Amino acid sequence: MSSGDAPAAASQRASFFANRGRGAVAGIGARYSRFVGLMKLLLPVAAAALVVLVVTWPETADRDPGFRIGYSASGPGDAETPGMINARYVGTDRNDRPFVVTAESATAEPGNADRINLVALQADITLSGARWITVMADTGVFDRAAQTLTLGAAVSLYSDDGFELHAGSALVDLQDGAATSDAPVRAQGPLGVLTADSFRIAAAGQRLQFIGTVKATIDPSVGR
Repeated sequence: MSSGDAPAAASQRASFFANRGRGAVAGIGARYSRFVGLMKLLLPVAAAALVVLVVTWPETADRDPGFRIGYSASGPGDAETPGMINARYVGTDRNDRPFVVTAESATAEPGNADRINLVALQADITLSGARWITVMADTGVFDRAAQTLTLGAAVSLYSDDGFELHAGSALVDLQDGAATSDAPVRAQGPLGVLTADSFRIAAAGQRLQFIGTVKATIDPSVGR
């Protein structure tokens, strides 16, 4: 190649790379334009979908209160007797006062899905005047149709005013905020200790009655 040809070749190479660079930039610009156009289309759609989700989520979440599964129970016979652990039931009584029943495990009785056998259960019940009681038992049966709890084996009841009651069994009416027991009962409160043959709680916790042989031991320090 002669000395006169060198500048011409250099000029051609410079022109080639300049054109190639302009083509690459143009390609990038075209892709960026398409990307911006696509985002203008997708972002409003995504925003609308998010708004719909936010609006409908509370309705979906509250549509079916009742037992909620924490983990699926497993074992022989599960197909015939469905069960669950960490069960939770939320409801309201006839006066729209809330109650919550929880249990470590729950199993429907064969042939009657409304009767649920509970193990290690707790019921938190709101009474009139915003008062509340908590009922705990080793075992029990929750009747969803009747809204009752039939409790057995070490029943304990605690109220928000420091009163507690212990019995061998009890029947709790969740709709009326009432409870009864024909088993011997021991009660303890700010005034002392009381024992009786049975008890009745009625009028949404406003009336407590002890029945049978009633013995009370008053704490002499009360009122000092």
